[in-house]
Amino acid sequence: MDPVGSTDEELSELQVSKDAIIETVAEEVLSEQKPVAVLDENNNIVGVLNCSTIIHVLFGDRSKS
Repeated sequence: MDPVGSTDEELSELQVSKDAIIETVAEEVLSEQKPVAVLDENNNIVGVLNCSTIIHVLFGDRSKS
């Protein structure tokens, strides 16, 4: 997850919980064109996810080769 404000892009309408397991949201996030907001239990944005973050989490350094 990247910090809030780390991107100047408009956020996707899709939102995910900060407690979501990456494998359960990866496909949805990867299909989004815009960064996805990550929400806490009070529906406050605590970070953003984008395709490159998901790929790095799932595949680590192997994604760079």
